[in-house]
Amino acid sequence: MPRLRPILSVTHQIVYSPPELPGVTLVAAKQIYANHYFEAAVDLTCIVDRELPAGSYILVFRRFRFDNMPSGGLLNIRGRAVGALRDQLLADLRRQKTTAEQVPRR
Repeated sequence: MPRLRPILSVTHQIVYSPPELPGVTLVAAKQIYANHYFEAAVDLTCIVDRELPAGSYILVFRRFRFDNMPSGGLLNIRGRAVGALRDQLLADLRRQKTTAEQVPRR
């Protein structure tokens, strides 16, 4: 994340496509370890294919629990972390949209 120290983290990620729901893919990610800033993080992404008009829906749910970081004043680390995470989410969604639009339609 820009403007913050690098974070060493370990994340467990699972991808699941339920056989009873063709066209649906779930991706779950849980943070197992982070050396600072975060106590916990969970990310759930759901991708659903549409038939007509052709396309996909993507839903992203993210939840973070932060360490006890200073907020407000000169050392507003919490505010910078939240802002950086928001910017990263928007960049991820834009990247996924651009990638999806480049895939040829059926």
